[in-house]
Amino acid sequence: DYVKQHATTPELQRQALAALTFKCTVLWTQLDALYFAYVAPGMVPPDAWQPGEGLA
Repeated sequence: DYVKQHATTPELQRQALAALTFKCTVLWTQLDALYFAYVAPGMVPPDAWQPGEGLA
């Protein structure tokens, strides 16, 4: 309803889509973090820092 009422121009529709895309990305990232922390703690999340990596 919000988008139909307020995103009345192509630019506002693009902004609404970008906001929704960002929101979904954040939510999936949170779900992934919870999964890797509590469901499969032995699995290292993608792109996660591991002890000993990147140390000079």
